[in-house]
Amino acid sequence: MKVKNYNAWRYKYGYSSFIENGNVDAFAFVDSKHATIQIRDPVIGNDIMVNRSKELTKPVRFYGIIDVYGQNIVSTEGDIWRRHKRAVAPVFGERNNALVHEVTVNLTQKMFESWEMKDKDEFLVNTLDDCENFALSVISAAGFGINLEWDEKGDKANTHHRMTFRESMKKVIQYMPWYYAIPRSVLSLPVPAFSDAKVARDEFGKYLDEMIDQAIDNPGLKASNILQALAQASVLEKESHRLTKPEIKADGFVMILAGHETTANTLTFALALLALHPEIQERLREACMKELDGKMTPEYKDISKLHHSMAVMNETLRLFSQIFSHARETGETSAVVGKYVLPPHSIVEYNITSVHRDPEIWGKDEAEFKPERFFSLTEKMSLSWVPFAEGPRACVGKKFAQIEFVTLLTMISLRCKIRVPEGTSTDDLLSAKGLFTLKPANPVKLLFSRR
Repeated sequence: MKVKNYNAWRYKYGYSSFIENGNVDAFAFVDSKHATIQIRDPVIGNDIMVNRSKELTKPVRFYGIIDVYGQNIVSTEGDIWRRHKRAVAPVFGERNNALVHEVTVNLTQKMFESWEMKDKDEFLVNTLDDCENFALSVISAAGFGINLEWDEKGDKANTHHRMTFRESMKKVIQYMPWYYAIPRSVLSLPVPAFSDAKVARDEFGKYLDEMIDQAIDNPGLKASNILQALAQASVLEKESHRLTKPEIKADGFVMILAGHETTANTLTFALALLALHPEIQERLREACMKELDGKMTPEYKDISKLHHSMAVMNETLRLFSQIFSHARETGETSAVVGKYVLPPHSIVEYNITSVHRDPEIWGKDEAEFKPERFFSLTEKMSLSWVPFAEGPRACVGKKFAQIEFVTLLTMISLRCKIRVPEGTSTDDLLSAKGLFTLKPANPVKLLFSRR
């Protein structure tokens, strides 16, 4: 079997490949150097993630593409990773969760105001563009204390910067594959695109350095964003546990990478699915009105009540998980996982798409969008829903994403109806491409109207 785009294959053919290989729970790609084993058994997958983290380690050599500013919490293992986790995990606590909610409400209002400018009863929204703008603005404000205007035309660069914060942030993400594949000496050549990429990396790095220095130099200053809290908390650690400034900077970049595109993609797919299912959209609105006792804007204390909005998020992530597998590797010796013996130096991947789309777990309607299935999960379903991973390496930003998603979706559902423009097919809206994350393959344009 030849696979040109591995992520695309895992998304499109993850489940069917297990069936085509004889309805097996595991199969392997093997070449002269190593084996890559694909697993779809949720019991084995959970064991790998939760219980075997020391024996089966993360293959961090595959994550060099995200080391734009150095190794970070995602791209490290062992003692180095534990030091990052010790510093980063507490920052995503209750205080910053409340901040995420506050920022999300403010930015949702800005989004509504931009729609009001259309001055029409029904208006077409480029949903992916607006969700990307929204998610980038949330992570900018909650993560870094930078409040962006909704329209980037209002952005201004500081006098000592050659790019605005938003521009440098977006371009660093855009050029990330270049930083990985092209040597710094080559990027320094006088080629316009190379110069743009180099300036973006330098400028965003300067913004991060300035924020980190401000936090460290003012330890008595109450942290007002996640990066400040991380920098201040790290300084208070004893030296052996402390993150260096470059490490804090690297973790700051990964916060953007992990926290903006994944949320934007999930929100876009969710709004498209609701537009395709008006009956589910109406049930969501009625449920939100009941859960909020008629309020139009949820308070932070209300988030735990919004079960239907959370179910929409969960079902969207089941159908469109933003990552494709949870990968681990064996060391110098073989490892026994379930009934399988894994050779030394082999990769084992828990294939998320296959387990999220397995009709033996989710029923014969597994391909359908049914948020209500999350109100009556079986034990096997609960074990099989893993978009944020489980165990020691589970996503530390899970709560951040949930608060952001649920708050925005609830506010939209209470104020707007969404429908599919004439001539737009389901395939047009839900076609996806597997790159670093799972993105809509086409512009997602939906019609919104005020309720």
